[in-house]
Amino acid sequence: MQIFDPSIWQMIIDQSMDGIIIVDEHQQIIFANPAAVTIFQRTPQEIIGQSCGFNPSFNTCVVFNPVPTDNASSMIEARTSELDWGGRKVLMATLRPILDRKSVNESDLEFYCRLNPEGAILEVDESFAAYLTRAGFNPATRKIYELFSAQDWIRFEIQMQELHRNNVRGVVQTILVGPDDKPLHVQWVLKARLDLEGRVQEVEATGREQSRLNQLIENLDLSSSIIQNATEGILLTDKKGRVASINKAFSSIFGYRLTEVIGKPIDFFRSTQHPSDFYDSIFQQVKNYGIWQGEIYNIRKSGEIFPSWVSIQPSKDSANQITNYIFYIRDISEIKYIETNLRQIAFQDPLTNLPNRSQFHNRLAHALNTAKRNNQQVAVLYLDLDRFKVINDTYGHEKGDLLLKMVSDRLTSIARKNDTIARMGGDEFTVLLEGASVDSIIGASTFAKKILSLFTYPFRVDNHEFYVTSSIGISLYPNDGDDVTTLMKNSDMAMYRAKELGKNNFQFFSPELNNQAHRQLDMEGFLRHAVERNEFELNYQPIVRAADGELNAIEALLRWDNPELGRVFPDVFIPLAESTGLIIPIGEWVLRTACRHIQSLRDAGWNDIKVSVNISGRQLEQTTLVETVKNALDEANLPASCLILEITESLLMKNIKRTRGILQELRSLGVGLSIDDFGTGYSSLNSLMVLPIDTLKIDKSFIHEVTTNPQNLSLVQGIILIGHNLNLQVVAEGVETTEQARILNTNSCDKLQGYYFSRPITLEKLREKLQETQGVFA
Repeated sequence: MQIFDPSIWQMIIDQSMDGIIIVDEHQQIIFANPAAVTIFQRTPQEIIGQSCGFNPSFNTCVVFNPVPTDNASSMIEARTSELDWGGRKVLMATLRPILDRKSVNESDLEFYCRLNPEGAILEVDESFAAYLTRAGFNPATRKIYELFSAQDWIRFEIQMQELHRNNVRGVVQTILVGPDDKPLHVQWVLKARLDLEGRVQEVEATGREQSRLNQLIENLDLSSSIIQNATEGILLTDKKGRVASINKAFSSIFGYRLTEVIGKPIDFFRSTQHPSDFYDSIFQQVKNYGIWQGEIYNIRKSGEIFPSWVSIQPSKDSANQITNYIFYIRDISEIKYIETNLRQIAFQDPLTNLPNRSQFHNRLAHALNTAKRNNQQVAVLYLDLDRFKVINDTYGHEKGDLLLKMVSDRLTSIARKNDTIARMGGDEFTVLLEGASVDSIIGASTFAKKILSLFTYPFRVDNHEFYVTSSIGISLYPNDGDDVTTLMKNSDMAMYRAKELGKNNFQFFSPELNNQAHRQLDMEGFLRHAVERNEFELNYQPIVRAADGELNAIEALLRWDNPELGRVFPDVFIPLAESTGLIIPIGEWVLRTACRHIQSLRDAGWNDIKVSVNISGRQLEQTTLVETVKNALDEANLPASCLILEITESLLMKNIKRTRGILQELRSLGVGLSIDDFGTGYSSLNSLMVLPIDTLKIDKSFIHEVTTNPQNLSLVQGIILIGHNLNLQVVAEGVETTEQARILNTNSCDKLQGYYFSRPITLEKLREKLQETQGVFA
């Protein structure tokens, strides 16, 4: 129902005493009523199309006349509201002129001026200009603060700050000193003029003289009610940053009285969260740009470190020199606390405190990016608890929640530094393995087996024992997907296949990997019993002197013959032994057996032969390695000088500082130390100089083409030269031809090893060979 005819509305608008204009989305005037035409003192054609910046965030504001004339009011009060104008979003502004300040009688002693946000004077009215002229003050080159005492400019500056923060009207009292040195008590009313984005562009300051009695009441120093009742902490320092005064809010925030901090340097409040030069850099920015604001961790009197939001501005004298600094400080501890809680809600499961689904997806995405750059694998394990629903429905959600927390605790107990355990919701958990944790399917399957072992003993909840198992699905990057969604979906599908196959097991998404993983598990089972079933055997390959082929040492090489698997090659079972930790007992067996065998050769008259044994990464990490080596030597009654331990170059470089300490302990036993596969790692000359090694073994990949590839020959010559300059023996591995042996000998390589002299052979065959050749393999 239409109450009025549109013509009635038109009549109301035309006869309104208030100016009414419509401003479009481009801030241009598209309509003006007759009253607006009168206010602007322009024709309608001159008004339409003029820019008139209003901010819709503010219903009322003061603006300059967009189309000023000599007779029109320069300042206009505008009340705005949003309006639908034929389908367009526009602003309707109701206008009223503000009395021209120039018409104010000078006897009223009312002053008017326009300021920029920093307090520089842009315009003054006639009465203020006359007053300033008599005082010998040129407003064109000065800031209004220079008219005030130190206490007054602080008070004025605080009100300016409030305009910046809240865009509200401010009131402040100051004292002006005239040409006759008579003080003039003035109350200033400050109003903000906003730009298109609602920020303070200019400030209108209107000053009116106050009675002396009233001014004495209002004109207080820094401890005045204006400052003292401010909600922000306010700190005033001198130009050197020493505390001059503080307000009540500052005392409340920091816990200090003024007498406790007066004269203290500003870094008295500094916490250990910031470097020593932190405040120096802040003050430099204040000097350069006139303001600094940001987050600072300060320290309270109690010793508590807390976050604060700080704004710092300088005060300058008439010579534009900094005299003081003003700090505005807000305690944002509560805000930070809320942010932390929100972050926890967003990314943390509230029951278990594990990462939730969202956080897990974020970490998986990050892991995939890293894996793509470094050509690594990533594994996602999706777990579902078998029989949990029965327990939850039977005993209630409270006990079900306790059970889930206990499962969470067990899962985190086996997690390594880079692993992520998360709860997806309900009774579903996920595990993210990345980097060294999943260098092959062995890593993923080994971890899955560890998870299954966590459920072999019951969970005790109050007086109940619950037996729960887990079904696990595994997907791998890049085999099973290269994005978060695909890997999660495929691990979920693999988990359901594990349930279908009887629960309490794990399944890979890829059938091929599934078969491979289960073959690895079978092999692991056989490997665990290989030592006790005497399935291992040591073969030995001679290392001879390059000059005459005389035997100098033998390298012990492990072989495994399993009744069901047959001959298993070292490059298959050694990585499995490393990942499962079985390399530790196997390595001990190799050491003891090799020492015993070499001693038997010495007993047969071959006193100068040494034995070389490879040491794995896991062995090198054992704190008992030195003791293990010493025990093996003692058991065999073998001199330490007859044992050489070989460690690959890449393994040595992983933690050079720790490795050096272990090697020095081993060297103190008297054993020899050799770098194996030299040239394939990243060792530096400096590392070679600090490590207590005796021998470099040139990797066979360089020897293969030493006679046909000049670059390979140059590399070999360089390694030999480096070794000799460091007083190291140099051994070349993989020598297969007479020409290779000749050229290596010509280039002063000390020792040679390879099929040209002998394949790896059993101890018995080595005895026979020694008898036949008298120890010369030429």
